[in-house]
Amino acid sequence: MLLKEVTPRYMLAGGILGAGITVTVILGMKWIGPAQSTVFIVVAQMVFSWMAEKFGWFGVEKTPFSWLQLGGILLAAGGLIMIRMAGES
Repeated sequence: MLLKEVTPRYMLAGGILGAGITVTVILGMKWIGPAQSTVFIVVAQMVFSWMAEKFGWFGVEKTPFSWLQLGGILLAAGGLIMIRMAGES
């Protein structure tokens, strides 16, 4: 299969994106520790998946804005802040 035959085109970025994610996860574990890094990764995935649904990225069906989903993301982000604060004391 030739690269120019790949559809949709964004599929070509998967390897580069995966390598970038792997590097940032490894560096995150080193810089902020495993617990904070893991929670940050989960929150980032929640935000990205919510945005993908909201805006219909990657062929996903668009969904309306939901305060409940946003509240869940903010609650998880608050947990990350609490873990961070507990580590400083």
